Amino acid sequence: MAFAPNHIYIKLFSEQTGWYNTELISATFPVDAWIMASGYITTDAIRNGLYMDTLSTKQAVANCLVDLAHGYQQKFGRENPEFVIKCCDTTLEYHPANVKAMLTKVEVQKYYIDLQVKKHNTKNPEELFTDNGIAEMYADMEQTYIQLHQLGYRRMTERMDREWINLLKNEPNRYINGNIQPIPKK
Repeated sequence: MAFAPNHIYIKLFSEQTGWYNTELISATFPVDAWIMASGYITTDAIRNGLYMDTLSTKQAVANCLVDLAHGYQQKFGRENPEFVIKCCDTTLEYHPANVKAMLTKVEVQKYYIDLQVKKHNTKNPEELFTDNGIAEMYADMEQTYIQLHQLGYRRMTERMDREWINLLKNEPNRYINGNIQPIPKK
């Protein structure tokens, strides 16, 4: 498994052709250039392991905790962020450059802090810093946003993601790995 913005794809190795990508959404074998073509994968993001790097088995299993955190939020909401933060922190122990875990964590922290600002009828989060838990959460959130930027993360909207996938579907010969031949359908 490997990450791309808003996306997971599969990297496989063949003795005949070397490493190649498998895109399950479009059932194609895109070249690395297509994955990078969006413009949302910076060189720093690749160099720092945010995108296009294969996950180890431990990293792939740890990433399941992020999915668990999302499922928890769907069922129980985001008002109580502790479980989600624990899932993300555990994922980051095994995969420090897991962009999904970092983003999920900061999103739940931001939501919780914004909720507290409204609940206490204050104008900004700093007014709540007498609560050490909120002050620490805010500092951690800010540090993670800085870290994401330094690692090369750039936000990609859902619309841009759809356009990116459509590019592969609409111009397949331009972005498909010609060395990999799909098995013909019977």
